[in-house]
Amino acid sequence: MQKSALVLFALCGCFLLTFIADTSASAQQQRMWGAVPVTGSRSAAEVGESGDWEVRSRFAGSLPSAELNGVDNANNEWLVVVSSGDIVANVDALWLGPYIEGEDAFLIYPAVAQATNQWKNLVLSQASWALRIIGEVGDAILVAKPAEAPYPAVWPAAPYLTARPVSDIEVLPPVVWEDTTAAQIDTAYNELIAGLVAQVDANRLSNTVQHLSDAFFSRLAYTTSSSTIAAQKWLIGEFIKLGYEVTAEPFRSGYTDNIIAVKPGVGDPTNVVLLGAHYDSRGPSMVPATRAPGADDNGSGTSAVLEIARVLASASFEHTIRFCLWSGEEQGLYGSIAYAKALRAAVNSKQVSVVAYLNADMISYKVPAEPVQLGMDTQSVTKGLVATLKQLATNYVPSLLVGDASGCCTDNMGFYDQGFATASFFERRGGIRNPYYHTSQDAYPASSNSFEQVQAITRVFLAGVATLAVPQDL
Repeated sequence: MQKSALVLFALCGCFLLTFIADTSASAQQQRMWGAVPVTGSRSAAEVGESGDWEVRSRFAGSLPSAELNGVDNANNEWLVVVSSGDIVANVDALWLGPYIEGEDAFLIYPAVAQATNQWKNLVLSQASWALRIIGEVGDAILVAKPAEAPYPAVWPAAPYLTARPVSDIEVLPPVVWEDTTAAQIDTAYNELIAGLVAQVDANRLSNTVQHLSDAFFSRLAYTTSSSTIAAQKWLIGEFIKLGYEVTAEPFRSGYTDNIIAVKPGVGDPTNVVLLGAHYDSRGPSMVPATRAPGADDNGSGTSAVLEIARVLASASFEHTIRFCLWSGEEQGLYGSIAYAKALRAAVNSKQVSVVAYLNADMISYKVPAEPVQLGMDTQSVTKGLVATLKQLATNYVPSLLVGDASGCCTDNMGFYDQGFATASFFERRGGIRNPYYHTSQDAYPASSNSFEQVQAITRVFLAGVATLAVPQDL
């Protein structure tokens, strides 16, 4: 049985975080929030600069530079707080703040969704004892108080506020993921795979993105969005047309379902290769009344999954392939995280064995001055698997420029946190440059402006899935 673990390494003002998910339901209930005072520093060798360790840095990339620049390297005393996201809506974040001995930390958050940000002013104005506001964590405020002061059960004049103490959790060494999967992959050029890669159709990819962008006002993941429910039904119907067994899998009340289509393997069907993308979208605000066409983010990744499903429908593979379309990504990766947790439980009970999970998120926008390209995500990914996919790109799409992406964060994270091999495809080397990102203008064709690029990335995506699943000659 694994226990929850947080490991923070401080080195030259840079932070690397490892979060190991708890597989014990009772432990999760007892230790949903955790704080660890960290003191001292670590040498480069200890943090695995040589590459011996897979260091998971799930949140470090999203920290404001001001916080990193404000690190006190002389003392290195910091408080780390992380949540599974199950207690407070939209809270799945890390806060780094100075840790002072003799203080306790706790969270104040609204117990009802209708509460507005005015409650944060109440926290400050109604304080009856010395408080130190460390910062905001999602929908909550992280507060420090003297150790002898009591925790308030509710906040005066605002009974919808709740205070929750932050309890210590056990600190363990980082888990080392042995990259055995990559060593077992045959990356040699394969005529069967090459034939499948050649069938990827740019026009079909374009038509799918256009339909997702134009036919549905929004694909915001909430069930209060009728257009999202319609989009879910349409996507399920597309898989059914291709002959797949499809399930709509709920994961959280009030959200549209994950969509899972399965192609059984002809060898050991309990060995599973997964590919996925989120089909939900968002605009500048998270309300169904806001237009959210989501062409690039993530109609493009969704179109890639559907096109790979079409091409592979008549092919035969040793391992089972699961085609996954996630909901709730924009709210906090909810759909994929829930699925990854359930998958880990199935692996632990020896029902299935997972080869890898491959993800695509935003692959259709090309900066006008840049060439067609592919960016491989570098956060929460398995290095050996990424290297394998880059080799497959050389084999099957040799003209494609391939490099590393710096964006964060998407659906591979939940799988990585559960210990599965993961990789994720992005539209460019470096970070996000799409000017329509998370706006109502993320629409076809301006925001999805290069289906030559979508086709090339989808071909590498397909080559990765086919290689991992091991094609069989009919």
